Amino acid sequence: MSLADISVSARVADVHARIAALHTRFGATPTLGAGSAAGQFDAVLSQAVGTPSPATSASATAVRPSTGPGPGSTSASVGQRAVAIAKQQLGKPYVWGAENPSVGFDCSGLVQHTFKQLGIDLPRVSRDQARAGRAVGSLADARPGDLIAFGSPVNHIGIYAGSNKMVVAPQTGDVVKVQEIYRTPTAIRRVI
Repeated sequence: MSLADISVSARVADVHARIAALHTRFGATPTLGAGSAAGQFDAVLSQAVGTPSPATSASATAVRPSTGPGPGSTSASVGQRAVAIAKQQLGKPYVWGAENPSVGFDCSGLVQHTFKQLGIDLPRVSRDQARAGRAVGSLADARPGDLIAFGSPVNHIGIYAGSNKMVVAPQTGDVVKVQEIYRTPTAIRRVI
């Protein structure tokens, strides 16, 4: 895979994340099956750029009205919900490669699991998650629910909780917790 292919795949992932966020924001319950208009658009887009379609992959999720925010929800309230959902996992063990509350989480597994509860489909690994949504200029501009990524290339990610803190699955031998942001992030992304 060339650098151009990776860039296109990242842009397509950003489009998919933005569409999911819009559906979530407006309380829509899209059907991404192959026969739906959304599914057909998704399939054509994915075929045109040569990337897998979330509508046909095992990781596809539809926005569920019981967990997605309703009409009138603001990005701030959805961000607070993301933080609250992540905090439900406090004390769960760090397990590399895990994304399941019954087993534990690694950093990107926690992020993916949290946003999936809001109907937002994110890539699995931190490096790809750090390209989802849109860039936020600095910690001063960050809002609860933003993704806070570290490393170059990115190798760690958490969910901004406000007041210079994040909810994170830090490392082997540790647990999901709220901790101070202890170094300068290399990426801050808003996916809501």
